[in-house]
Amino acid sequence: MLRSEGPLLVTIPLLILDAIASLAITIPFVGILVRYRAHYNPKAVQLESEDGAQEARTGPVINGYFSTLTRVYKLEGWPGLYKGAMPELLTVLFIAPLTIGVILLYGTDPDNWPDKAKLDTLGLPALTALGIASLIVSLPITILTYRTIVTPYKLSCFSLRQSLRTLLTPTERARPWLLYLTPGLLVAQLLKLAVVVPALSILQSFILPELPRSGGEIDSHAILRFSAYVILIALSTSVVVPLEVITTRLALQRNHGSQVGSQETEPVLSVYSAEEDVIGLRDENDQYISFLDCLKRMVSEEGRVTLFRAWWITFIPALAAGMLKAAKKPSFRT
Repeated sequence: MLRSEGPLLVTIPLLILDAIASLAITIPFVGILVRYRAHYNPKAVQLESEDGAQEARTGPVINGYFSTLTRVYKLEGWPGLYKGAMPELLTVLFIAPLTIGVILLYGTDPDNWPDKAKLDTLGLPALTALGIASLIVSLPITILTYRTIVTPYKLSCFSLRQSLRTLLTPTERARPWLLYLTPGLLVAQLLKLAVVVPALSILQSFILPELPRSGGEIDSHAILRFSAYVILIALSTSVVVPLEVITTRLALQRNHGSQVGSQETEPVLSVYSAEEDVIGLRDENDQYISFLDCLKRMVSEEGRVTLFRAWWITFIPALAAGMLKAAKKPSFRT
């Protein structure tokens, strides 16, 4: 039976506005993260000159996350910071009807939602199945979002066909399921899922202590458990971040297939910066052929530190999520 409370007329628009506001805040930071991790920066690619001297080939100089932010704003301005907004907005519009349906059926109070109480008690198999289902839905959106962020071309929000022609190859448009077969990408996503779901479930349930309500409740046992939790979160981050970096690199690789003879006139689009590229990208004719190939070549060509770019962006939210979980434990509530 549908709920007919008056607050629904206020709650639903507020939820939509809240989602749009969240996107407006987070999209620039996500875009910078994607570009920083996608930037191809070989340690030393040497070319022989005519007199026998060695010359280093140089590309865009990017020294960190905030260096990337400065460079993007300098070359592309505010529009460049919001590249990738349209795929994210479409995702929100896809999820919004589901949320609105739940609200219409069960009201505005989340405690009345039938699955709310069950969500915290879901077992590891159920959480894994939920994660796989989410992965299947989100993987094509992730590919489109990442490619939209790094493309130098100005894509129109009102010309979907032209944008897809720019972001996807003829082979990918003819056979969209090939996006799931992008070499190594599904492996990287499944490995991340295999680490994140068990790690968060086990760490937050068994190791994370309850937050003390006063200074007198702090004991050595709680300090020891919290220290162990921070160390284990750091260790899981050291595994998750390389998987996220590899995912970024592989999502940008376009599948050309064997249709070499298919000649298609590409649309002429304006670019954000005609002088230089914001980041350096790997040559499309020299692609990674698998997950392990990507890992090995990144280490050999760019160094191990490349695998841990912007690690703190993954570590801090994971730590904060644990603190919120500890605050919601029953014994913490008065």
